[in-house]
Formats: sequence, structure tokens, C-alpha cells
Amino acid sequence: KSRSDVGCRYHQDMLGKAPIIIDHVYMSFSSFLSAHYLIAPSGVWKWFWGIAELLVRQRLHRMQWITPPPCETDLVVGKMLLESASEVMYYDGQFEQESQLVARFRWTQFSLLSMEGNFYAADLFAVDVDLNSKRMLSATLDSESITASDALTLVCFHTFFCGHPKIHAFATWGVKLEGSVNSYIGQCGWVTNFYNYLGGTCFARLMHLFHVVGVCRNLRGINLVFAHGTEHGGIPKHGPLRELQRHSEVVDFVVKVRRHFLRTFEKYLGFGGDIDAEAMFVGTVLHSLDHELWSVHLADALWLDVDSPRFGVMAEIGRLVKVGFTDDLSGLLFNVKFKNAHHPFFQEIYAKACKVNRSLADAMDICIAK
Repeated sequence: KSRSDVGCRYHQDMLGKAPIIIDHVYMSFSSFLSAHYLIAPSGVWKWFWGIAELLVRQRLHRMQWITPPPCETDLVVGKMLLESASEVMYYDGQFEQESQLVARFRWTQFSLLSMEGNFYAADLFAVDVDLNSKRMLSATLDSESITASDALTLVCFHTFFCGHPKIHAFATWGVKLEGSVNSYIGQCGWVTNFYNYLGGTCFARLMHLFHVVGVCRNLRGINLVFAHGTEHGGIPKHGPLRELQRHSEVVDFVVKVRRHFLRTFEKYLGFGGDIDAEAMFVGTVLHSLDHELWSVHLADALWLDVDSPRFGVMAEIGRLVKVGFTDDLSGLLFNVKFKNAHHPFFQEIYAKACKVNRSLADAMDICIAK
């Protein structure tokens, strides 16, 4: 079937039970080679020096020569949920409890790694958050209470390896790599597609390399985590998210900017049916916000507890993602930001977004480039 035939079903698939595939869109060898030379060096530079610095800091921390900044773990967990682009989708309603307005977040078939690096799944992970203070009140894994520190590890792990990869999968329907396409939009497409290749195909290989050279423990089950996260349901139905608009800057921003994005898309790109507007919004605005927000909320990788007897391996890989695969790449020879884009489509959306929240607008990327 043609891409258009398959693409028309993607909304149903992402909201239902169909498997979600990150890396499946064909790109020409010339585009693939160009992306390697233009993107891969910056990516390697970022993770190499980020992880090198992490290893030094971890050694100094174990020797008690340095101390990470104080962490209000319950607040960090709350913000990782309320002020996020991917995990907020797991909002399951709100209720009153002892004069507090509480939001519940709920995940079923929750992917985990054992201390030996093997995949397994819990039936239910749930977190309650006070909507006024944005602090975690309680967390349970299969009805067993867990600490805020362990909850932070689980939320970060799901963000990095289950929630965020679904954003990458959505983005494959928001690009156009063949046929008649504006060169600027086409460049955004092949950059996004190449980064999906790095995440979908190369990441597990890189983790194996890190284990071989002694950077981390064996993460043999990480491919199964990706697979389980995509095979067991797509994006939860998230109509009730509007209930959080007055409690979450990010939800309010996304709701308002999305409307303008879809209208502006019809004005500039709404022809031919080869690019899906919702998918493009997810792969540009939501993807970049997700990176920006978890980078801000999880301010220090050392906040993840690698000494946890149950979730230490998951904290370890979370630290690697935080320092090597989160922030903007340096040295790129092309623009990736809405605020510096030359195409009027991106310029109009950025202008509107600035009126809603300037700091979030400045974080928006026009493609997946991290």
C-alpha cells in the first residue's frame, strides 16, 4: 500500500492497540549520507563528553568530594508529570482528598528492567499529585507503595523509553521525503527521519557498547522495553487533559498553540495529504518541549538513585540519557528552532506561541534533532 493509504489509519493505530514503529520510513542514500555528516558528529560529541563528565562526577560523588544540588524529589516527580509533553497524557482524572485537589496518573503494563537488565512488566503504576503544590503525594507499583526517589526513576524511565518514543513514532507521519516538497520542509523531514533511525535502530547497540567498555551494567532487555511500550496500546485517550489547563503551564500552552498550528498548517501545507498536521505538531512542538521540560525538571543526573536495590539499573540508564541525549546539539550547520526559521509557516506559529508563553515558544524545534 502507499504511504497515504497507511497514513490515513495512523490516528486509529496510535490511540488503539496497533504496534508503533519508530524507524520505518525510507530515505534516499544521499539524504542518509548527508545526515550522517551533518548530524552524527554533533550527536557523538554531545553524548561522549556528557557521559565522560558524568563518570567523573559519579566517581567524585562516591568519594564524597562533591554533592549534587538539593532535590525536592516529590516536587520533581510532580513537575515531570504535570509539566510534561508525554507523561501528562497518562492523566486519569482528579478528586478531592482531605481538602486537597489531587490528580491521578496511571500506567498499565508498565515496562521495567530488573537489576540483571532483563525486561519485565508491572500491571499498574499509579502516582497521585497535589494540583496546588504540584508535589507527589503517593506512588504505587502493583499496589505496593514506593518512595518518591523510586517513583522519580520510574517516571523518567517511562518518559525516556516508552512515552517519548511514541512521539518519535507519531513524527514519521509529519514529514515528506519524496515528491514535490518545499526544500526547507524537506530538510526538516530527513533530519527527523535520520534521528528516528538513531533512536529506533542505533540506541540499543550503543547501550551494548557502553556495557562492553564498562560505562554501565548490562541492559540486554532495553529492546524489549521499546517493543513492549509500542505493542501495548498507543497514546491514551486524553480529552480530559483540558481539566489541567489552569494547573499546568504546559497543557495550557499546548492546547492554545495546537489550534493555531492546525489553522496555519492548512494555510501553508494543507495540500496533497502527504503530511499529517497532528503528526507534524507532535514531532515538532511536543517533541522539543518534552526534551526541554525533562531537562529543566531533572536538573542533575545524580538525582536518579543508582543504588536503589530494585530500580538501580533503570536509574543508571536514565542518567546516561539525561547527560547525553537530552539537550540541544552544538555545531549544527542548519537551524532547528522555530524562532530562527525562515519559512512563514514556522514564523507565524512562533509569533502566536510567544503571546502564550515566550520561554516555551523559544524551546520549540522545527524537526527532531536531539
